[in-house]
Amino acid sequence: MSSKHEPKSFSCPLCSKTNYSKIKTFSDGVTVGECSSCGLTYTPKRHNTPEDLFGEISMDNLQMMYGPILEKKKKHFRESIFNKYLSKIKKHAVGLSHLDVGCAHGFFMDITRSHGFKVTGVEPNESMGSFGKKYLDLDIHTGTLDKVTLKDKWDVITFTDSLEYFKNPIGDLSGIVNDNLNDKGIVFIKVPNGDYFYARHILKQKIGLSLGGAEAYSPSKRVVHYNIKTLNKLALSLNLEVLEKGFFLPINSPVWFKYVGLHLEVENPWWMGMKEKFFRSTLHYLGLFEFLILETFQAGLSWITILRKRENFRKAFDNFDYKKIANYNQEKIDALLEDAGIIRNKLKVNATITNAQAFMNIQKEFGSFSDYIWKFTDGKPIKNAFKNYKDAPANTPLSDAISKDLKKRGFKFVGSTVVYAHMQATGMVNDHEVSCFRYHEV
Repeated sequence: MSSKHEPKSFSCPLCSKTNYSKIKTFSDGVTVGECSSCGLTYTPKRHNTPEDLFGEISMDNLQMMYGPILEKKKKHFRESIFNKYLSKIKKHAVGLSHLDVGCAHGFFMDITRSHGFKVTGVEPNESMGSFGKKYLDLDIHTGTLDKVTLKDKWDVITFTDSLEYFKNPIGDLSGIVNDNLNDKGIVFIKVPNGDYFYARHILKQKIGLSLGGAEAYSPSKRVVHYNIKTLNKLALSLNLEVLEKGFFLPINSPVWFKYVGLHLEVENPWWMGMKEKFFRSTLHYLGLFEFLILETFQAGLSWITILRKRENFRKAFDNFDYKKIANYNQEKIDALLEDAGIIRNKLKVNATITNAQAFMNIQKEFGSFSDYIWKFTDGKPIKNAFKNYKDAPANTPLSDAISKDLKKRGFKFVGSTVVYAHMQATGMVNDHEVSCFRYHEV
């Protein structure tokens, strides 16, 4: 018997076909599945109002949460990501007007404005939009696209973590691109990687391995789960030329001051109207090994030293491709030791190669490095309750045990402190302050 929430037929938001393969049905009857025609994964039902998605929050609470950022006492936890978006946009934008659709509190707009852009935002959540208008003095229209009147045209239109909430992406994008994008304008879209959510769901269902966070296909979150293929199809349907696409490793953690802060939810941005192609297929494993490389070189040094050189490390070590690193010859080693953009420590360079080989040996034995490392916590993140981040330990008996086991398996520069940093950065342990909104999300 079908639920009252579940429609009799599903019309794909991308191709409008009704061939639908169910992935999961929730207790309330809400279903998520994959379109058999185009491969789009989507949830036919979502909450009816934008307020249901994020909840109404009082202005006082928002000011308390973001006050230190407003007062320039600390940076926004996504600032490094926002700057990466901006660098791509500035590279190809022909003008300096920016419309941000789904702008939330407006912090990204605030950054683009500081670089000379004339900014306008659209935000369906009244609390978030009002916050940006009041405290950041931004031009933000509150409401959904169908209720907001936009008369101007813009050189840049961005959808950062917003398009996945659109029930009718083709219709909504077609309207705003045709009516509000300048002739030589660009559209920048960044969405979570739908393939990651599917993999996370399968791991949970098949072997009980949870990668943290809420249910991968929670109907209260996203309507559509895009990947590279379906985004390409969306662009084609809108007659947009795709010149660049790729995966992105976000720094998405408030503890960025000390740790790399890679959130396991690897996100997948997509740029339309830009030049250069970039794609990495084994991103999850590359992300895990990236931590091991950076943490190897961080031993005995400050994290800020490593973070400032992160992109240099990525270029020097073939985007952290452990398979390539495991086969580095002496010529490559000599080149690394001459690279002023990284830490030129012979022992650490050699250790990185050794660790890549040991990393692959663990994959052979356990199926993946993720399966190996998470067995120490029974597949569940450890959730501490610190009121002040300074109370978080540098190491624990568990990190001692993991460090000891890694060393037995041939890893170098993996002391207990380094291992604990890895656990924090990859979500094995939640050391967010209890007052931090991310504390309850991880």
